[in-house]
Amino acid sequence: MFIFHIVRLVRNKKIDKILNVMWFPCGVISFLIWRVFKIPYFISAHGSEFLDDKTSLKRRIKRALSWLKFLTMKNAKRIFPVSRYTRNRLLELRIPSSQITIVPNGVDINKFVPKDTNISKAHWGLEGKKVLLTVARLDLHKGHDVVIRSLPQVVEKIPDIVY
Repeated sequence: MFIFHIVRLVRNKKIDKILNVMWFPCGVISFLIWRVFKIPYFISAHGSEFLDDKTSLKRRIKRALSWLKFLTMKNAKRIFPVSRYTRNRLLELRIPSSQITIVPNGVDINKFVPKDTNISKAHWGLEGKKVLLTVARLDLHKGHDVVIRSLPQVVEKIPDIVY
C-alpha cells in the first residue's frame, strides 16, 4: 500500500519536512505522518480546495471530508496560498494568519524572456491579431465555459482577437 511506502521513505531517508502541492490526498498523508513522526508539513493552496461543485465525484468526496481538510490545514506548519482569494478562504476556515504566506504562481521574468511573438503569429497566420490563449487541463472549475460564453462581448471591444 502507498502509505507503507511513504512511511519507509520517511524512516530511511530521514525526512525532516514535507511540502505538499495539494491538501488531498498528499496533505492528509502528511498530516498522518506528522501525528506519528512529528515531521512538519507545508501545503500549497491553489483555491480549488474551496470550490465544491457537485458534478465531480472527487469533489463530492472532498466536500464530505471537509472536517479532514480543516484538520490537515490547521496542523500544517505553514500554508502557501497562491492568491489573496485563497488566503481569505483559509482565514474563513479559522487558519491563523501567522500560518499563512502568499506565494503567487509565477516565473522569473529575467530567466524566461518571451521570444519575438511575431514569429509565432506568422507561423500560425495570426499577424496583426490579438491572441487569447488558454493552457490548462479541461476541468470544470477552470472556467473555459465562461471564456467561451464571454467571447462575443470581448470581440465587440477587441475586434481583432482570436481564441
